[in-house]
Amino acid sequence: MSSKLLEHPVALCNAVRRIAVQAGEATLDYFEQSGFVVADQKGDGSPVTEADCAAEAIIEKALADLVPGLPMVG
Repeated sequence: MSSKLLEHPVALCNAVRRIAVQAGEATLDYFEQSGFVVADQKGDGSPVTEADCAAEAIIEKALADLVPGLPMVG
């Protein structure tokens, strides 16, 4: 994992903030359009909504584009 961005914490934080805002907007869109739709359940029984899945997909792709090879736990 080598990225010049990792050497510039302010720029990295700004990029991650933009990703978080984009994922948050997608989440709000899901809730405004279809409400709380459960897509799956976690091992502990807590719900995973369609909005959760959409936000995670946005975050995962954006982080992979930003810093290839960055480990991620969703």
